[in-house]
Amino acid sequence: MDNYNQIYLAKIKEIILSIIDTKEYKVFLFGSRATKKFKRYSDVDIGLLGNKPVGNAYYKIINKIEESDIPYKVDIVDFALVDEQFKKIALEEIEIWNDPKYS
Repeated sequence: MDNYNQIYLAKIKEIILSIIDTKEYKVFLFGSRATKKFKRYSDVDIGLLGNKPVGNAYYKIINKIEESDIPYKVDIVDFALVDEQFKKIALEEIEIWNDPKYS
């Protein structure tokens, strides 16, 4: 991954981890950027996984990313709200950004 991508992924990570309750939710990269099969302007898929839906933090994250200078489309997915088939496929290859020990 080139320096350009690393800079913007770090900004996305910083935004999300500053808003989400990191003791309650695992935050991770999935999709083409996690598998390293992306093009320069591929979207960025971020998963949020906890015991309950993320709630208002989701909208705070979206707003903060939209207000930033990040040049990528960023998809934030609350895994408490997705079906099991999608979850199984998406979780096959992820890059974990934080790992709370939720039950």
